[in-house]
Amino acid sequence: MTRRASGSAAAVSLVNTYAPVSTDRSAAGTLELPVYGPFDWQECLAYLGRSDLEVMHRISDGRLVQPFEWNGSAVLLEIGCASGPPAAEAAYEAASGAGTEPAAEQRLVVAFPHGRPAPGLRQAAAAYVRDKFGLGDDLEPFYAMARRDPLLSPVVSAHRGLRLIGLPDLFEALVWAIIGQQINLTFAYRLKKRLVEAYGEALPGADITDEAGKPDEPFCLFPKPAAIAALSPDDLRPMQFSVRKAEYVIGAARLIEAGDLSKSGLLALGEAEAREALLRIRGVGAWTADYVGMKTLRRASAFPAGDAGLHQALKRGLGLSRRPLPAEIAAAAAPWRGHEAYATFYLWQSLLTPAPDQIPNPIPDSLSHPIS
Repeated sequence: MTRRASGSAAAVSLVNTYAPVSTDRSAAGTLELPVYGPFDWQECLAYLGRSDLEVMHRISDGRLVQPFEWNGSAVLLEIGCASGPPAAEAAYEAASGAGTEPAAEQRLVVAFPHGRPAPGLRQAAAAYVRDKFGLGDDLEPFYAMARRDPLLSPVVSAHRGLRLIGLPDLFEALVWAIIGQQINLTFAYRLKKRLVEAYGEALPGADITDEAGKPDEPFCLFPKPAAIAALSPDDLRPMQFSVRKAEYVIGAARLIEAGDLSKSGLLALGEAEAREALLRIRGVGAWTADYVGMKTLRRASAFPAGDAGLHQALKRGLGLSRRPLPAEIAAAAAPWRGHEAYATFYLWQSLLTPAPDQIPNPIPDSLSHPIS
């Protein structure tokens, strides 16, 4: 089975290193997506579960539950991980005698709790999950580089198998990044929660309970650009959005709604050109542009060098008693060329583990940009 794309593509994008293969298990109403190469589901869940204030998903019994938009409607997805390749892949390998490349050792199992989905929904959900969890990423070149880097080597060893978990929706990524500018992480989550609950579409017909069996808040889709584009800044002020932040969020929504900004359009550009296009958006600076490049466009060399979480991880890793200087950041990142996005993401993950001489506090509340 042909799974690897050309090596040159890996330097440009994190996506499509492996060809997409999935198993449609219609009888069970589930999809099984093979995972090739190192993969640690618990590391992924640790990242996704780093804040109790997250409103876009929930984690229960080792599974991720979240809404997903398909054809304008909200659908609930339940995603878990199982060992071994999907049944259809194993059967193919046995029947064809193929085996020149290693079979998938794990698979993501995507269930649809509210009923058997239509074929189009299965395909869309499979593409979304592959994108979100970087199932097309080949981690080996990054790991080979990290093994030679004294700063990254222990971090990669501690978190091996973590995938760069993305935000596939451009509008959600832009809004989350804008919300997180110059405020602490707790307040950023609260602003997002207020926005989602006020303007997001609630999942209909869901009997939702928490882990204790008590009624829980319904799942909501992230607000659509059209809903936010119709607002004025005064509509967001009661949620404690600043005037400027409200203007930026509404402005981004109007660009997308007008067709002047799209994920497909940005992906069609080179990395530098896409970054420049993002920087032309009012309210988008270097950090936000690089964050979107990393989390939504999945550019391997996207590097939010001004990120406060990155600075804290570098401070710890370099043994500094102060914030790292720009020259120190540049020097530390020099060996990461072509792998800056994954290096940054792994350093973010390292903050979930307190330093030995610190009181446990997995997410620093003083970050000026969200780690998400």
